[in-house]
Amino acid sequence: MSLLNSGAVVGLLSALEGTFNVQPTTGWRTNQPNSDGIQGFIALDKKVARQPLSPNMQREKGDIVDRDANPKIVHDLTKEWLDDFAPGSLLSLEKWPGGTGVGRWAVTPTATGVVAVTAVAAGAYTVASGGALTAGTLLFARGFTNAANNGLQIVAAASTGISIKVTAAVLEASPPANATLEVVGFQFASADLTSTATTLGCTVASFTAMGLQQYAWLWVGGGTAAAPGALGYASATNRGFIRMTSITATTITFDRAITTWVTDAGAGKTIQIFFGPWIRGVAKTHADRLEQTYNLELSVPGLDSGGATDYAYGYGMMVSDLEINAPKNALVVATLGFMGTNVTTWSTTRATGASTAPSVIATAPFNTATEIRRIPRLVDSSGNVNLANVQDWKLTLKNNIDAPNQQGTLGPFQLLPGEMDVDVAMTGFLMQPDLMGSIHNNTTLAFDVALANGDGGVLLDVPAGTFVDGTPKFPQNTANTLAGNLMAHRDPVTNMTFAIQKYAYLPAS
Repeated sequence: MSLLNSGAVVGLLSALEGTFNVQPTTGWRTNQPNSDGIQGFIALDKKVARQPLSPNMQREKGDIVDRDANPKIVHDLTKEWLDDFAPGSLLSLEKWPGGTGVGRWAVTPTATGVVAVTAVAAGAYTVASGGALTAGTLLFARGFTNAANNGLQIVAAASTGISIKVTAAVLEASPPANATLEVVGFQFASADLTSTATTLGCTVASFTAMGLQQYAWLWVGGGTAAAPGALGYASATNRGFIRMTSITATTITFDRAITTWVTDAGAGKTIQIFFGPWIRGVAKTHADRLEQTYNLELSVPGLDSGGATDYAYGYGMMVSDLEINAPKNALVVATLGFMGTNVTTWSTTRATGASTAPSVIATAPFNTATEIRRIPRLVDSSGNVNLANVQDWKLTLKNNIDAPNQQGTLGPFQLLPGEMDVDVAMTGFLMQPDLMGSIHNNTTLAFDVALANGDGGVLLDVPAGTFVDGTPKFPQNTANTLAGNLMAHRDPVTNMTFAIQKYAYLPAS
């Protein structure tokens, strides 16, 4: 006899397909969808009945002639979600910092570009490759058994491709399956990081050796804003997010800083900067284009007549659309719409490797009350703020996927992404006239917002768009508001429409 259960016991896993529409045997990841957040997880078959001319005057049984498989997954925005689905949403490779081509190591690698960390020796992490990091590189480790092997680590001299030297690590021969190690920043030698109003400079370190990307974002300053100590500038304004517009070995030019930066020699300071993997939408012909597809596993305990767990699998699942919804005083929620080839019927047979999927640890949700690190805003090309008091916003991305059919195949035989469309709907408080003028003048505006919690942070960057609608409302006894939509377009300077900057660690604001 089967059991009746609530949705609380349902499980969802995902894994990247190495070959389109072929179930992988490794790389399974545990997901944590929201209540009622698994929607449409079924193959919808199109059935055509026979309607012959007959004295019977009734329909006759026909055939299945087409199949759609388009589930939706609703999930709180977390670091784990970003690691699993941000590259697949933008159909692009992550650009790893660190300078070795590898920015994340895991005991159980589950994403493109992630390689294995197999053990911890006294004073070193043992990795499969990519470990020859420059001394001063900052790492963040989580999930290891020994406390000394977790948290912020500074790379020491003499690291090699398979051994990352740090001072704090202690012996750990078999770390847990969900342990990870990530490049998160750099700590400069005393007085080596200097600044002007629009540049950072160094002579001992090399910015290009850090693997930084033009138009990606840095956080500058360690410690805290109130007490940066030796890890941040003496000038309080020289702290926070900046976007890198050009990078050489000795100079970073930046824009989009919120504060007005000043010249500071960094005397006596071993200043820290923080960065992470950067993902942006690219052209079809770009080397970083990666049209990833997923295999999804849905499990329901007790569904089988013998009380066993049953499993259904989604094949060839490409992200067709993404919605990141950020209401006021609430959790930020991400909804993924998939387009795939099939969702299987229920079976007690489980996919190879799924039973050993590691548990998730970076699961803290982002919220819009206490975890907005950089408030959402609209600015023009001169840096003038058009809207800074935002009540709510919702970013939507559509990959406009075509799913062509061919004879001899049930459902699509291929998935063809089209133009990537990005929009940001928002409601703001009407406190200045600038946005109204920009609407009428068709002025190009940029949108960005950053969130941070104990698991790290994320910055969403829409570098160019025009605002549509902008309807003002004047309700009695409540604040005046303005609502509309930023219709993003390709920025001719950065050649992109949307980018996601991730951080595995950020210091206190």
